[in-house]
Amino acid sequence: MRKSDKHRRERITTESAELSRQAYYVRSLAGHDKDQILLQCGRRGRFVLICDGGTRGLKQMKQKNPKHLAILGSVDAQKWQRIRDIKDTAAANAQIRKLIKSYQRREKLG
Repeated sequence: MRKSDKHRRERITTESAELSRQAYYVRSLAGHDKDQILLQCGRRGRFVLICDGGTRGLKQMKQKNPKHLAILGSVDAQKWQRIRDIKDTAAANAQIRKLIKSYQRREKLG
């Protein structure tokens, strides 16, 4: 086995990971996405799966250590269920972006 093969990461997709029944708004505390608000969409082993509906959509969720995230609140269960039920990933990603934007607006207004 080549050294590069040892460290190659498996691509995470909705087919290889289970979306959770509950999603959470999280803030990234470390990494290139530091200080961004994202959605914690699922779990995979000891890692959580996050998405933002843009560069990290449901088809390309990012695996992140939970120590590097701060949970801000939970997503309304009905809204999250509606997103999970959408078959078109582009439409689901648009709804995720909308959720994050509305959360950011509410956070600003305090």
